[in-house]
Amino acid sequence: MTELEFEKACRGPLNPVANEYAWGSTTVTAVTNFFGTDGSGMETALPANANCCYNNIATVGGPVRCGLFATTSSTRTSSGATYWGIMELNGNMWDLVIVLGNTAGRCFSGLHGDGKLDVSGNANVTGWPGIDAIGNGFRGGSYSDGSVLMRVSDRSYSGNWTDASTNRLIGYRAVRTVPMGIIP
Repeated sequence: MTELEFEKACRGPLNPVANEYAWGSTTVTAVTNFFGTDGSGMETALPANANCCYNNIATVGGPVRCGLFATTSSTRTSSGATYWGIMELNGNMWDLVIVLGNTAGRCFSGLHGDGKLDVSGNANVTGWPGIDAIGNGFRGGSYSDGSVLMRVSDRSYSGNWTDASTNRLIGYRAVRTVPMGIIP
C-alpha cells in the first residue's frame, strides 16, 4: 500500500480535515481496559466510547482485536472505522507503506505481484522496493504511540525505515488496485 492509498483508505473521496484521524474527526478516546476475556472475540472496550488503541496503556498491553470498537449500532467515529469501514488504520499497529519521500518509493510501479520471491527474498516484480526496506515507511501509529502520530496526514515515519528487520509494533495491509472503470 502506498501512503497515498493509506490516506484514501482513511478518508475516501472526502476533503481532508486538519489533524483528522481515520474516522474523519479530530476526537480520539483510548481504550484503557476490557470487559470480558481479552482475545475471546466477545470482549468489549472500556471506556464504552473508546475508539482506538494507543498511548501504551499498561492494562491493555498491546494490539487489540481488529473491529473491537464496532458494534451493531456504532458510527464511523465510535467504531474507529475509515470512510470505507476499514478498522484499526489508526493506532493498534503501524501500517507499512511505500512512500513518496525518496526515489525508491517514487519508483514503485504499482504492478500487482504474483506472491513469488526471487532467491534473495525480493519480489519478482520490477518497480517494487527491495528487502532493504528503502522506499518504505509507516503510517497510522501503534498501540505504543501518542495520538499525534496517528493523524491521517502525519508523515513523521514516512521513509524512516532503513532495514528489513521485524518490530512488534509493525503490521501491514494487503491491498490491490481497483481496475480502471470500476467505482468502489
